Amino acid sequence: MMKRVLRFLQIGGVLVLGLPFSVGAAPRLALEQDTFDFGAVAQGEIVKQSFVLKNSGDENLDIQR
Repeated sequence: MMKRVLRFLQIGGVLVLGLPFSVGAAPRLALEQDTFDFGAVAQGEIVKQSFVLKNSGDENLDIQR
């Protein structure tokens, strides 16, 4: 019985201590359009598409190349 209580407190402590880290502010990458249809593309043909990216989160989003 005592082992169960200690185990419960141990698991509860881990969950409580981890909670503030999972709820914090974070960047969130969003695409204006989530699908792109290039149609029929022949082998060797070059296609181009511009992607509009948006940060919908509440922290700075750092995109590195």
